[in-house]
Amino acid sequence: LITANRPDFKIGEALPGPAVRLLRALGLPEPGVGGAHRPMRGNASAWASDRLVFTDFLGSPDGPGWRLDRLEFDAELRRAAVRSGTVVIDAMAEGIRREGTRWRVRLNDGGEANAPWLIDASGRASVVTKALGVPRSREPRLVALYAQGEAVAFEPDFDRTLVEATPEGWWYGAWLPTRRPVLAMHLETGAAARMVREPELWARALARTKHVGTLFAGVRFEGPLRAADAGGACCSQFAGEGWIACGDAALSFDPIASHGLYSAIFSGGECARALLAAESGD
Repeated sequence: LITANRPDFKIGEALPGPAVRLLRALGLPEPGVGGAHRPMRGNASAWASDRLVFTDFLGSPDGPGWRLDRLEFDAELRRAAVRSGTVVIDAMAEGIRREGTRWRVRLNDGGEANAPWLIDASGRASVVTKALGVPRSREPRLVALYAQGEAVAFEPDFDRTLVEATPEGWWYGAWLPTRRPVLAMHLETGAAARMVREPELWARALARTKHVGTLFAGVRFEGPLRAADAGGACCSQFAGEGWIACGDAALSFDPIASHGLYSAIFSGGECARALLAAESGD
């Protein structure tokens, strides 16, 4: 596993109930009561009107969704990979070339890795597919501008995801298991660039909301706004000779679909099955 990604915060912390079933089937760590993650009761959204519409997870056969401590969730999966025999290389890939039936990956620490298969699990960065020149089609570009709020001493009782649409874009808000709120506005690239340059525009847009502004009234959001690619995209092919892509590296969704983590876990499992089949001559 070649990875040097050690962020101090990572957006994308909502795990739908069906994803827990996938984790269980793959023998991977799953969130549980009393751990670092918290169950969610459901969703609340104001999409086509000012009125909030509530969706509950009570009727789901897969149980509740989960609000993740995302960095801990990723660390749990990494530890599970190591226990299964994975070697973690703390470096970045700088060059990829094919030699006969094997790949050689040049690393930025001066080292090199080689293997018969490459799995692109690099998310929207699509490190392998980009290096191989695989075309990637994109929907209209969408950017998420997000910020974390200061931690609070009380226990927030809003255990749902909140979505609110406005003429400028749509907002997403939630309380993390760390008792810190996270708030994101999704909008087109030009408007996002202006807000990064002038953060007061983000604050004014937040003040014009009805539900998100009420939920986070009095919360102080810290630091500069962070931007993340949030648009849908799809590779023209998901596999080729000696390589395969999964998760956002193959197919990424608009966050409103809430498919990111589920798709990553599901397609990762499918990649494994495909490679095992190929190694067996299929």
